Amino acid sequence: MNTPRSKRVADRSGSGDSFFRVIQRNLKDSCSGRLLALILCELGRQEPDAFLRFLDLSVSRQNLSMPLRRLISNGGAQFEREWPYRTGRFADLAVLANGRPVMLFEVKENDVASPRNPAQLADYLHHVATEADPPHFFHLSRYTPISAPPALRAAAQSGRVHDLRYRDLYRAMRDHEGARGQQTPIARMVREYLEDIGVNVYQSLNLDEDRTALTFLVTQMSGFDHFHGLGRLHSADNAMRGPDLLKTLLGNAAAFGDWLAEPNHGLFRQKPKSRFLVTRQYHPRRLASAIASHDKEDDFVEPQRKAVGEGTLHVYTMAALSRSIDGPGKWAYVELGQFVTVSASKREHARTALYAALSWSGGGEAYADGDWLSPFPSEAEATAELCTHLQTAVDQAREEDDYPSIFDRLVIPAART
Repeated sequence: MNTPRSKRVADRSGSGDSFFRVIQRNLKDSCSGRLLALILCELGRQEPDAFLRFLDLSVSRQNLSMPLRRLISNGGAQFEREWPYRTGRFADLAVLANGRPVMLFEVKENDVASPRNPAQLADYLHHVATEADPPHFFHLSRYTPISAPPALRAAAQSGRVHDLRYRDLYRAMRDHEGARGQQTPIARMVREYLEDIGVNVYQSLNLDEDRTALTFLVTQMSGFDHFHGLGRLHSADNAMRGPDLLKTLLGNAAAFGDWLAEPNHGLFRQKPKSRFLVTRQYHPRRLASAIASHDKEDDFVEPQRKAVGEGTLHVYTMAALSRSIDGPGKWAYVELGQFVTVSASKREHARTALYAALSWSGGGEAYADGDWLSPFPSEAEATAELCTHLQTAVDQAREEDDYPSIFDRLVIPAART
């Protein structure tokens, strides 16, 4: 009877994980992409128009012939998993025309950094390069490879090799509608699967609709006093909406990390990681009064809450750069993100802005941010602004005596379109 309620609920529901996560947990890392390959195979068989939409949004139309597109759209293509394209090598998914492979897919998730990948990729590229009528090869990975082989990037110029991400598939499925103007069942399953495993896709917010919920989220995380002077914020809807907003902001930060990693193959020690941090500013007089009147035997939480004047939620992605060229024990970081500030002192609800920052061993820092966002930017607008902030931060860092030379190797990506 004394078992915590959360434990009792978890016991009734198994692990507490979702259906897709339970399946993924029982797959080895080396097989983690096979579940998506299975779902894609059914998508092609049952809803070829949805499959074709993924190709159209991810690959230039000029690289896919009209007869091939028509074959898929009309349901004339065959979709097969674990297709043996050469002795000892199997594609995760193959699209066949009259029994001949016209597309080969290799799906990578947790095994994107496996030491076996270079040899596997070399076999795919050799197959495409030496066949008289070569198939298209799709390298579909959840994460941007930290050290993508130059051969893959070079082969992509041929129009027969395509390096894609899960987020490309997500965008296609999110926006796909069938003949009746509704999302089709398998396309919805793909979308829900990708959402369930937390694929990094940028999503805009409606600040007019979400500002109150954002304000409530920040006041709760920052420990504002109940009588903060910002009006009525608490409601069941705002309480439920807050975690979704944080998840969206974390997903956007992760999308910024993928965007930054793409042109910087080999520069980062590992893929960028998303994080969040809450900072507070206090009313000096209120804080001094709270400290002076505080009884050491009492909890200091409530007196401290009355002194909170401003709270800021920072949601960001951070990448560690390899510093081997600058000597052992050195470190350098790139940080891209967004912050949301609420001020009880100024009676200001949530306002948000984008920023970029560099930091390095020895205490060096460079920082740049922009104006308050209104409305919330699209991905193209956000990445264009981050380009400016990142360049400003690099320029600032170059003025420092201890400027790390490794920042000269950092490629600022082009804004997403």
